[in-house]
Amino acid sequence: MEQVAQLSQQDRAHGPGTLFKPYLHSSVQIIDQSVLWIEFEAINRAAQARWFLELGLPAVDEASLFWQDPQGRWTEQRAGDAVAQSQWPIASRNPVFALSNQTLTPTRYFLRVVHERAPFAAPLTVYSAAGLLDMREVQHFWLGCFFGLTALMMVMGLVNGYTQRQNVFALYSLYVGTLALAQLVNTGLGAQRLWPTALGWRAAAETLMPTAAWAGGVWLLRSVL
Repeated sequence: MEQVAQLSQQDRAHGPGTLFKPYLHSSVQIIDQSVLWIEFEAINRAAQARWFLELGLPAVDEASLFWQDPQGRWTEQRAGDAVAQSQWPIASRNPVFALSNQTLTPTRYFLRVVHERAPFAAPLTVYSAAGLLDMREVQHFWLGCFFGLTALMMVMGLVNGYTQRQNVFALYSLYVGTLALAQLVNTGLGAQRLWPTALGWRAAAETLMPTAAWAGGVWLLRSVL
């Protein structure tokens, strides 16, 4: 909080562009064992409307949004792998933050992103409450189709393996199952629905599940050939 307040004061004292530069579509932001700060201003023109900021990447080390109310009090919201899913400000697969409902003057926001494991690239999208709900319904529809199909493929593989006495069908079901678990991790759905409080397992699963899917695919290919 104190660091954010200091940044804001310095920015006002030294003029725009000293600490924060305008973002261009051709710009590339690289986080190399450091922190990426993003500053923006927004105003809520409807007193009854609620707006939310979504970071379009489920697997991010840590993301925090700071903003200051008219009385000078700072509000902080934290999400990401460093925070248990059950403690996120908004229950979601991706980090989602509630924006201020202040309507008189623009609110200045500071978004802090920490991501050291891989290059960071994620869209930032502002949704209304209705827009966020619609977006989630569409996403969960397609995710339900995918995981329903994988479950059907696993069952069919086990049935064929039992009726035809072929181990390769069982290996196929195993591969599809590990692939589904990897997608549960990659999409953030597993952390949201299955292990919302398991902070250590969330970080480990991002490495273990894709590796298990790769190993299952190699095992299946070896058996088929």
